[in-house]
Amino acid sequence: MKKVVVLLLCAALVTVVGCNSSTNAEKDVLASTTAHDESEEHEEGEYELAMAMGHLQRFAGKLWFAGSQENWELSAFYAHELEEVMEEVIDHDVVDDGKNISQLMEQMALPSLEYMEEIVKAKNSSEFESAYLGLVNACNSCHAISDHGFIEIIVPSTPSITNQNYAPKKPIALEN
Repeated sequence: MKKVVVLLLCAALVTVVGCNSSTNAEKDVLASTTAHDESEEHEEGEYELAMAMGHLQRFAGKLWFAGSQENWELSAFYAHELEEVMEEVIDHDVVDDGKNISQLMEQMALPSLEYMEEIVKAKNSSEFESAYLGLVNACNSCHAISDHGFIEIIVPSTPSITNQNYAPKKPIALEN
């Protein structure tokens, strides 16, 4: 009987330890995929600019599809996400190959985004495309100045994230 109890306790201990390390591994994976945490820095403490640029590209694409559908609430959300990432880049004082990326972001991209936010807030569908093109041009100009002109951003033709509805929600009609 004592052997059975000891075996059960050992099995329970192995299960608890296994679950704990699995939970920690899952936390590590979750932390490594979070957009705005410190995990975007290299082990040496260097900021990972490519990750931030990937977030900007994804959020910009989503902004395009939301704005094209006149989903102003969703557009405002993605404009805000873009602003957060841009401010993160600015705050990290990123210099890459002698080019001050943070300063370029602050002087070129951020003003274009702020104008976009005004257009979205005003729900101005007639100016949305022009404001978006201004944002795209700011990105491409910055890429050219920082010797990354080979990275050319365009207006997306299909969503990279296809399991999201970009159209505004229709109000639910209440029946009498």
